[in-house]
Amino acid sequence: MNRASDPVKDSLKMTEKSTRSENGRYTAASFCGRRKFIWQDRVLLALILAFAFFIRVYRVGDIPAGFFCDEASIGYNAFALGGWGIDENGKSFPLYINSFGGHKNPVYIYAAILPVRLLGPTEANVRLTSVVFGTLTVLGTFWLVYELWGIYAGLWAALFLSITPWNFHFSRIAFELISWPCMFVFGFAFLVRALRKGGWNWAGAGLMFGLTVHTYVMAVIFMPLFLICVFIIFLPNLIRQWVYVLPGVILFALIATPAVKFRMELKTTSHFKSNSWLNESKYTSLTAKAERFWSNYQRFYSYDFLFENGDRNARHSIANHGELYKTFLPLTLAGVFLICMVPGRLHFLILAWIFLFPVAAAFTNQLYATRSIIGSPLAPILSAFTITWIQDAVSRIRVRWLSAGVQVVVSVTIAFFFANEAMRYFTLYFNRYPIMSARGIYGFQYGYREMIEFMESRKDQYPQRILTATSVNQPQIFVNFYTRLDPTVWSKSHNNGYMIGKPEGYQRFNLSRPTLYALRDDEIHYFAEYEILHEVIDPSGKTNFLVVDVRSWKTFLNNWSLLGLFDYDRNQEFDTEYIEPFSEESSRRPGLKPNLKWTSRKNNSATLDLQTIFKHDHPKYPRNPERCCAEGATYLYFPEDTHAVLEVSGSRDKAMMWLNGRVVMDMTTLFESPRVLNVLFRTGWNELFLRSCETVGDWYVAVGIHDPDGKPILDLKNQPYPPGYRTGSGSGA
Repeated sequence: MNRASDPVKDSLKMTEKSTRSENGRYTAASFCGRRKFIWQDRVLLALILAFAFFIRVYRVGDIPAGFFCDEASIGYNAFALGGWGIDENGKSFPLYINSFGGHKNPVYIYAAILPVRLLGPTEANVRLTSVVFGTLTVLGTFWLVYELWGIYAGLWAALFLSITPWNFHFSRIAFELISWPCMFVFGFAFLVRALRKGGWNWAGAGLMFGLTVHTYVMAVIFMPLFLICVFIIFLPNLIRQWVYVLPGVILFALIATPAVKFRMELKTTSHFKSNSWLNESKYTSLTAKAERFWSNYQRFYSYDFLFENGDRNARHSIANHGELYKTFLPLTLAGVFLICMVPGRLHFLILAWIFLFPVAAAFTNQLYATRSIIGSPLAPILSAFTITWIQDAVSRIRVRWLSAGVQVVVSVTIAFFFANEAMRYFTLYFNRYPIMSARGIYGFQYGYREMIEFMESRKDQYPQRILTATSVNQPQIFVNFYTRLDPTVWSKSHNNGYMIGKPEGYQRFNLSRPTLYALRDDEIHYFAEYEILHEVIDPSGKTNFLVVDVRSWKTFLNNWSLLGLFDYDRNQEFDTEYIEPFSEESSRRPGLKPNLKWTSRKNNSATLDLQTIFKHDHPKYPRNPERCCAEGATYLYFPEDTHAVLEVSGSRDKAMMWLNGRVVMDMTTLFESPRVLNVLFRTGWNELFLRSCETVGDWYVAVGIHDPDGKPILDLKNQPYPPGYRTGSGSGA
């Protein structure tokens, strides 16, 4: 068999004579000489890797503050697989793990088994897997750049990536995506080495690229496109080295095929499909889809995303900081220019990586750094290439002291700018990000560990324990993780000893037993008798959860008649005119559908969920009515004049209320915290009339009632119709 050719040297040999002798232009051959490691190189690399590991592992259990449900799911499944050999669903060592209706990729979860098994299921130990993947990505980037341009460039690239916000941030969160660039850079390094030296390096490339497909759903789109570029650019080399290439291809196919087969057979809605705009409308023209793709694609190259604000999701980056340092900008642009100017087929492959990294993410709805993380090593790599080129050019100065001096100045200047930006970033990350990251459902769901530990300490006293379902994401997984629940118990019964529900759904829960309820602070108003036992405070000083001994509910009006929907254009004023319910005038008004009628609604919840009730009644916004109004009426009987208190709460929409035709609540925007109204009910039947107008989002109203001392009103009569009204007559239901 012929000795494997070196595509780098092949391409350079064809141009070296002309570029050096005829026009003096530099080529990669000028500085890609590969020298053996000396002890100084090993020390520098070890220091960079140690530094990268330290800044990633430092306080990793506390920052980000909290623990997101995806992290808890990975941790619990790693705990289950390591201890029992099954996942949360009771399946024995599955390739993909079904969790929250989606599927977790195997590389990260199976890698997490070791630290979770040895050290225990804690936030820090689950995130340790990301720390290792992030640090290994630094090592793999060094190796890749070393194979391309030598040790000097490799050390610069490793140092840059170790402090790059894009990679650093996700190296401290237990998200599976961090394994994607790690597997890829090692596969790319094997590929470069295989093209230079042939042999079994092809098998290494096939192995790593095959594993890459199992790291993250976006890799399933990226990898085929990248490998097509490899095939096109290096077809002659692949043919010449086919004896070694073939085992690598077979190994890749054996590893990657199960992933492709799984995706094709997946009947449930995948995470990618649910977040992609491709399925929004089958009637969208190809031109419109192309424009949407191009608009998303170029946003990943925007200055705002890369250098100014980055990903605005609080879980994905710190606020007001790009994914990269601004010092990267001139070095990266120069690197792209030099890559284009300096001959070399491997440089074409670098360019392919640059063009392909946002492709998969551009098919999704959000500009997320998670979905484009495969681009995170590019700026460090290109910047290292630029610095190496500059140092090589300076080294050609014949006056040695001048050449050495200029090289020192260049290195110190670049190091100064990076150090200045890195210090600012790490100060923000370790000082301010704990506050930003703890922002409830929009952050890392801070407080579950403290809350569950407290509730577990009282479980013998409280046989009924409930977690709120308000502004949360998959709370059951936190119970499983923090209590180290036996997965065989969960997979068979899905009972972990805790109920989950919103307090407004009070009819689900019987408070005759001692009950411990974890609530949001604005949900306490649903209870008449309670005692706050514990308060979970986030790093900003805000109350995230209250752990409450609840004993009785307040009374809520849940017998209503409803009329709607009416149009409520964003430029339209709120209608403040009282119109008597069940009158002909009320039903003859134009609505979004013809022939409006009052319809009774017996509510099994404290809230009147208007969004659900009217979900089929809006012709423009089916299943999610928006920019519309509805009216409600309920009737209450009192044997004598009675002073009472109404508590009106709801979604952040406008509402107005009348009692017996008189305004008791002016038009206002409701909140979860109730608005308190002191009212007088007359002897006999009283009419309470409500008008609510929805803009976007949730749409609900809750009306509680109690006496001025906060006690329930006994034997309260409440019905949806006026007294003596015959249902089915006139404008009725």
